[in-house]
Amino acid sequence: MNCIRYHPVFNTFVSCGSDGEAISWDPVLKKRIWKKDFGIPLISVDFNQEGNKLAVAGSYNYDNDE
Repeated sequence: MNCIRYHPVFNTFVSCGSDGEAISWDPVLKKRIWKKDFGIPLISVDFNQEGNKLAVAGSYNYDNDE
């Protein structure tokens, strides 16, 4: 996991990681709300102030280097 951001309005959060997936979670019900595979390692996610947009940043991050 590379990043976790809490939604500014709802009691949820989004996590992202090197597997290329951004996943939205409900911490109260302990369930996944949605999952989106972007196909590249994700390094950061963030909501705008109103919570109606999600920015996702993907980049090479050296996870698969040996």
